[in-house]
Amino acid sequence: AAQDVIFAADNLVNGIATFALQTGVSLPKDSTMTLSFRINNPATARSAPALTMSVSSDDFAVAPFAMISSHEKLFGVVNGTDPLQIEVPRFSTADMAQSTPFTSAVNTLELKIVGTVNLKATDDSKITVSGLVGAQVECI
Repeated sequence: AAQDVIFAADNLVNGIATFALQTGVSLPKDSTMTLSFRINNPATARSAPALTMSVSSDDFAVAPFAMISSHEKLFGVVNGTDPLQIEVPRFSTADMAQSTPFTSAVNTLELKIVGTVNLKATDDSKITVSGLVGAQVECI
Protein backbone atom coordinates (compact mmCIF):
# COMPACT_ATOMS: atom_id res chain seq x y z
CA ALA A 1 0.00 0.00 0.00
CA ALA A 2 1.26 3.48 -0.88
CA GLN A 3 1.57 6.07 1.82
CA ASP A 4 2.82 9.64 2.02
CA VAL A 5 5.45 9.96 4.71
CA ILE A 6 6.39 13.28 6.20
CA PHE A 7 10.08 14.13 6.06
CA ALA A 8 12.01 17.13 7.27
CA ALA A 9 14.59 18.46 4.81
CA ASP A 10 17.88 18.77 6.65
CA ASN A 11 19.79 20.47 3.85
CA LEU A 12 20.76 20.68 0.17
CA VAL A 13 24.51 21.06 -0.16
CA ASN A 14 26.68 20.39 -3.23
CA GLY A 15 23.81 18.67 -5.04
CA ILE A 16 22.99 16.32 -2.14
CA ALA A 17 19.62 16.54 -0.36
CA THR A 18 19.29 14.91 3.04
CA PHE A 19 15.94 14.11 4.64
CA ALA A 20 15.05 12.77 8.07
CA LEU A 21 11.91 10.84 8.99
CA GLN A 22 9.86 12.75 11.51
CA THR A 23 9.67 11.28 14.99
CA GLY A 24 7.15 8.45 15.24
CA VAL A 25 6.99 7.85 11.45
CA SER A 26 8.17 4.56 9.97
CA LEU A 27 8.07 2.80 6.62
CA PRO A 28 6.74 -0.74 7.00
CA LYS A 29 8.24 -3.51 4.88
CA ASP A 30 6.76 -3.85 1.34
CA SER A 31 4.99 -0.48 1.51
CA THR A 32 5.56 2.37 -0.93
CA MET A 33 6.61 5.81 0.22
CA THR A 34 6.24 9.04 -1.74
CA LEU A 35 8.74 11.80 -0.99
CA SER A 36 8.04 15.12 -2.72
CA PHE A 37 10.15 18.26 -2.45
CA ARG A 38 10.59 21.46 -4.44
CA ILE A 39 13.77 22.87 -5.90
CA ASN A 40 14.53 25.77 -8.23
CA ASN A 41 15.70 24.51 -11.63
CA PRO A 42 18.88 25.96 -13.11
CA ALA A 43 18.50 28.75 -15.70
CA THR A 44 20.35 26.87 -18.43
CA ALA A 45 19.48 23.76 -20.42
CA ARG A 46 21.00 20.46 -19.38
CA SER A 47 20.47 16.73 -19.65
CA ALA A 48 19.21 14.85 -16.63
CA PRO A 49 22.09 13.73 -14.40
CA ALA A 50 22.46 10.21 -13.04
CA LEU A 51 20.84 10.23 -9.60
CA THR A 52 21.62 7.88 -6.75
CA MET A 53 20.01 7.19 -3.40
CA SER A 54 21.24 5.68 -0.16
CA VAL A 55 19.63 5.06 3.21
CA SER A 56 21.08 4.93 6.68
CA SER A 57 19.51 4.25 10.05
CA ASP A 58 20.57 3.08 13.49
CA ASP A 59 19.83 -0.50 12.39
CA PHE A 60 21.25 -0.75 8.84
CA ALA A 61 22.58 1.08 5.79
CA VAL A 62 21.81 0.75 2.08
CA ALA A 63 24.74 1.56 -0.22
CA PRO A 64 24.17 4.15 -2.97
CA PHE A 65 22.27 2.77 -5.96
CA ALA A 66 21.06 4.27 -9.24
CA MET A 67 17.51 5.56 -9.40
CA ILE A 68 15.40 4.91 -12.49
CA SER A 69 13.46 7.57 -14.41
CA SER A 70 10.45 7.02 -16.68
CA HIS A 71 11.91 8.88 -19.71
CA GLU A 72 8.49 10.22 -20.74
CA LYS A 73 7.64 13.45 -22.56
CA LEU A 74 6.46 16.35 -20.41
CA PHE A 75 5.23 19.59 -22.04
CA GLY A 76 6.58 18.16 -25.31
CA VAL A 77 10.13 17.79 -23.92
CA VAL A 78 11.72 14.40 -24.56
CA ASN A 79 12.64 12.84 -21.19
CA GLY A 80 10.85 15.77 -19.55
CA THR A 81 9.82 13.64 -16.55
CA ASP A 82 13.48 12.83 -15.75
CA PRO A 83 14.67 14.86 -12.73
CA LEU A 84 16.70 17.92 -13.76
CA GLN A 85 16.21 17.42 -17.51
CA ILE A 86 16.07 21.16 -18.23
CA GLU A 87 14.90 22.70 -21.50
CA VAL A 88 14.95 26.41 -22.26
CA PRO A 89 11.60 27.15 -23.94
CA ARG A 90 12.11 28.92 -27.24
CA PHE A 91 10.78 29.18 -30.76
CA SER A 92 12.77 27.34 -33.43
CA THR A 93 10.83 29.34 -36.03
CA ALA A 94 9.46 32.87 -35.72
CA ASP A 95 8.74 34.25 -39.20
CA MET A 96 6.72 37.37 -39.91
CA ALA A 97 5.43 38.78 -43.22
CA GLN A 98 3.03 41.49 -44.36
CA SER A 99 0.41 41.73 -47.09
CA THR A 100 1.35 45.20 -48.41
CA PRO A 101 4.20 47.72 -48.05
CA PHE A 102 2.16 50.78 -49.20
CA THR A 103 1.28 53.84 -47.10
CA SER A 104 -2.18 54.16 -45.56
CA ALA A 105 -3.15 50.65 -46.74
CA VAL A 106 -4.76 48.02 -44.52
CA ASN A 107 -1.92 45.60 -43.90
CA THR A 108 -2.23 42.06 -42.61
CA LEU A 109 0.76 40.80 -40.65
CA GLU A 110 1.21 37.06 -40.34
CA LEU A 111 3.35 35.47 -37.65
CA LYS A 112 4.34 31.82 -37.96
CA ILE A 113 5.93 30.26 -34.91
CA VAL A 114 7.15 26.79 -33.98
CA GLY A 115 7.88 26.16 -30.31
CA THR A 116 10.32 23.69 -28.80
CA VAL A 117 7.84 22.98 -25.96
CA ASN A 118 4.04 22.82 -25.65
CA LEU A 119 2.38 26.17 -25.04
CA LYS A 120 -0.93 25.60 -23.26
CA ALA A 121 -3.79 28.08 -23.55
CA THR A 122 -4.23 29.60 -20.10
CA ASP A 123 -5.09 33.05 -18.80
CA ASP A 124 -1.34 33.70 -18.47
CA SER A 125 -0.34 32.45 -21.97
CA LYS A 126 0.52 35.44 -24.15
CA ILE A 127 2.51 36.06 -27.33
CA THR A 128 3.88 39.60 -27.51
CA VAL A 129 5.04 41.28 -30.72
CA SER A 130 7.10 44.40 -30.08
CA GLY A 131 8.36 47.12 -32.42
CA LEU A 132 5.07 47.93 -34.16
CA VAL A 133 5.80 51.66 -33.77
CA GLY A 134 3.49 53.94 -35.80
CA ALA A 135 0.92 51.22 -36.52
CA GLN A 136 -2.54 50.76 -35.14
CA VAL A 137 -3.25 47.12 -34.34
CA GLU A 138 -6.56 45.60 -35.38
CA CYS A 139 -6.94 41.91 -34.50
CA ILE A 140 -8.54 39.75 -37.18
